[in-house]
Amino acid sequence: MKDLIVSPPLLTRGIKALLLSQFFSAFADNALLFVILAQLKATLYFDWSQPILQVVFIFTYIIVSAFCGTNSRLFCQRSGHVILILVS
Repeated sequence: MKDLIVSPPLLTRGIKALLLSQFFSAFADNALLFVILAQLKATLYFDWSQPILQVVFIFTYIIVSAFCGTNSRLFCQRSGHVILILVS
């Protein structure tokens, strides 16, 4: 009789927590963008400023996240704490 290889379930408790936190993080980023756009409309900025703001927000978010991910892998936790203490 063949041995059955039982793989763990895909949606474990940790994966569900990770997906939920990623969803809320993306939701908060989009909410921030919509609040800024609403402020622009309320203060009567030009119509052409909204698409420019969207592009700038998205590109800076992508560029900054790439550098933050790289830097977080380069520095260990201890040096990260030192940097946080120095900044604050």
